[in-house]
Amino acid sequence: LASSAASDVYKRQAFYITPPLFPFLLFSFIYYRIIFIDLSIQIQDKYGDRMDFKYLQIFVAIADAGTLTAAAENLHIAQSALSRHLRNIEEEYGAQLMLRGSRRMKLTDEGRILYVYAKKTLLWSDSIHKEIHDLSVGLSGTLRLGTVPNLFNVWLETVFPRFHKDFPNVKFDIYEERSDILIQRLWDGLCDIALIRTPVKLSGLDVFYTTPDPLVACYRGEQYFQGCGPKIRLQDLEDIPLFISRFWNTRFSPLCLSAGFTPNIVALNERISTNLLWAKNIPGCAIVPIRTVKQFGFPDFHYKIIDEPGLDYPNAIVTVKDRYLPVVAQNFLEYCLPTVAALQAEAAASSEEKELYP
Repeated sequence: LASSAASDVYKRQAFYITPPLFPFLLFSFIYYRIIFIDLSIQIQDKYGDRMDFKYLQIFVAIADAGTLTAAAENLHIAQSALSRHLRNIEEEYGAQLMLRGSRRMKLTDEGRILYVYAKKTLLWSDSIHKEIHDLSVGLSGTLRLGTVPNLFNVWLETVFPRFHKDFPNVKFDIYEERSDILIQRLWDGLCDIALIRTPVKLSGLDVFYTTPDPLVACYRGEQYFQGCGPKIRLQDLEDIPLFISRFWNTRFSPLCLSAGFTPNIVALNERISTNLLWAKNIPGCAIVPIRTVKQFGFPDFHYKIIDEPGLDYPNAIVTVKDRYLPVVAQNFLEYCLPTVAALQAEAAASSEEKELYP
């Protein structure tokens, strides 16, 4: 039965066995197959050489309904046809399975035995169909996702709640690394999708750009940028102690030098959240994406948007080009892409694209 069901799904080209799922499916197939064989042998030993699932379904439906009339209505089958099926079942197993009463039909001892095994057999059959169907349409399985740590927090508050609500049986296997490491994990097959910050090497990947995060100067108190509006120039940061991540500094320091000054970088860090801790405890400004401030900022923090062309990079969702993507990952992309389709077209038309995304 499992072989037949899997064959039908393969013909529809809707089911693919990916390496992480293959051991699970193989174990399930063997386990269920043993159960089916055991049940078949027990029924055949008692009632004959042939077990027809259609007959078992009809027999269980009659037993549950209690009358041929009710069972015929539930199955949308003529009562005469249903009565004929019941006679065929009893002839097949060589025993009277039901007692015809004036009001209800009752199971005989033989009928009760067949009913128990028939229910188990049909339950296993439904389980196999459901598991194969769920895997084929992405209702279950594991989403293997790589993400930049602070970027993941944004998606966890937006896309993931909606996705989990519609796909509650999907599990998550998350890698939180730098963008370059995540891309290597994609190539190694450890992730199906990665949420990254650009710029990084994107050749051989399908790229879907998302909204860029403006960089801000975040600080405590009121000692900086008196009289400034919501935005500041790069030159306004001259001589101010700065805390910045290595990733952002690769672009930030060269722009400062081009503006005519050397930035006073007190601390270089790996994580954006560390910069905020520096700014909380030591006088100075943390240079961080604006979303990070809104998520992890402290009550007495202030920030100014750094108005500098070329300092903001779009984030991106990336997959390996021309590689099969599991259905569960395809479903996740469908939740993400409507919000980034316009940004992708804008990025493709940008004159800076070739420079920033080689």
